Amino acid sequence: MNDPSETPMDGESSKELVREFMNEGKHLVHEQVRLMRMEVQTLVREGRERMQHDMSLAKTELKEEGAKLTRAGGAVGLGGILAHAAMYFVLFAAVFALDLVLPLWAATLIVAAVVGVVAAFLISGGINRIKRVRFVPRRTVQHLQEDRQWMNEKTHALKSAIRATA
Repeated sequence: MNDPSETPMDGESSKELVREFMNEGKHLVHEQVRLMRMEVQTLVREGRERMQHDMSLAKTELKEEGAKLTRAGGAVGLGGILAHAAMYFVLFAAVFALDLVLPLWAATLIVAAVVGVVAAFLISGGINRIKRVRFVPRRTVQHLQEDRQWMNEKTHALKSAIRATA
């Protein structure tokens, strides 16, 4: 240590070296903050895009299920109209049966029974189709679960990056 060939650093060059080191440190911190900001912006943008995709998917699924419900409702409605007509035939048959003891009432009763059976068949089929309609957009729910997993992974990676630079 007391070797005269070794020259201690003079004060000014040490100060300059420390200044350069500090400036470089500041630059690295600013760069890291900028990169993290860009990462967060990308994460927000991708999250927004995923949400828009999910909303579009939900809208499509609900339209599909709504169309099924409309068709099923039409069958139930038609069945209801026929059931209503059957009721009138039964009433006509009762009136004719009481008024006239003729074969006319028997014919009217047969027609009413046939219409009633068709109405019951239509109503039953429509109700079964209504029960199969699902208003839970399953693909959208699955996609949202995938998005949640994606967001958790991205957030974890970002937290890890922040911890690594701290």
